[in-house]
Amino acid sequence: MDTKKKIYIVVLIWAAVILQIVIANGINRESRMVTQVMSNGTSNITGAEVKLYASYDEEKMDKQAREAFVKTLGKKLGITSGYEITHKEEGGHASTTYTKKGEN
Repeated sequence: MDTKKKIYIVVLIWAAVILQIVIANGINRESRMVTQVMSNGTSNITGAEVKLYASYDEEKMDKQAREAFVKTLGKKLGITSGYEITHKEEGGHASTTYTKKGEN
């Protein structure tokens, strides 16, 4: 192997190391923000929202399949009653919203 190839390989390895450090710092920053919010306690929280955006392969899910999917997610979050499901279709995109109003 000549010198140019060796230098090229070393540069690629260092670039990968630097990229990994940058990605890890971004993940750690998000983790610290979540930890800080949660460390303040839950008494000041007046609302919460969970959003999920997903692409279902190349196929489109029909309305019933999307509804079953969000019901399953709600059940995993412990929501089994008092929820509302709405469907919206525009511009070739369909969305299903699962809403549960809290007691307070």
